[in-house]
Amino acid sequence: YGMYCNKTDNKGSTFYGYIPPEWICDGHQYCDNGDDESNCQVTNKTLDTCQHADTGPLVPVFNFTRCNVFKKIFVFTQIIYENNLCKDLVQSQSNCTDHSKI
Repeated sequence: YGMYCNKTDNKGSTFYGYIPPEWICDGHQYCDNGDDESNCQVTNKTLDTCQHADTGPLVPVFNFTRCNVFKKIFVFTQIIYENNLCKDLVQSQSNCTDHSKI
């Protein structure tokens, strides 16, 4: 889960690259065309929202950010989950339409 888009590296080379869920709607543009930061405004018509795991604001939950595979790491006495859009893991897994990920 996440998205793919055209990206330009620091040498000016363009390539088709992966954007993980936690980089979507985080306020930083990674896709050359800005797709990773488009449609991030929450309105009264937004069906599903959550608090962004890294940056904190309320963001929409998209089909391509649901059902993501989490990477669990241990930092001292804490368990930290990476690769998730939502701070609350239940919200990012809710309404998952990919039955193999439930």
